[in-house]
Amino acid sequence: MKSVLELIPDIPANADLRIVAQALEKRITELQQKCATLESELGGIKQQPAIQRKTAEFVEHRGAFFKRRPDGGFDDDVLCRGCRQPMVSFCNLHPYSCDNCGITVNFKGGDLSRIMAELNRI
Repeated sequence: MKSVLELIPDIPANADLRIVAQALEKRITELQQKCATLESELGGIKQQPAIQRKTAEFVEHRGAFFKRRPDGGFDDDVLCRGCRQPMVSFCNLHPYSCDNCGITVNFKGGDLSRIMAELNRI
């Protein structure tokens, strides 16, 4: 980038204007360095492992995962801790289980409202 003073060689500039132009050039250089630092930090954040980003998205409670909603609450889908797929409770009388992994948890569909209340207190 050309200096401001190089761009206006034919315009008579007094000493005060030259000082202001030099200060502006210095500030531009500082801001360019700060921008490069912030871009580098952003690149590091984008490269975080997906597991770290998902940790905040899911919460484990009583052996199952629950997905956090943007409003801070939780979806009432019971997710498998192995594959994160929805688990089922046959007729709400049997413990939740995952058809894919065979994992079961120690609560039934009828207990879900109590489990959700526990989860919201955490």
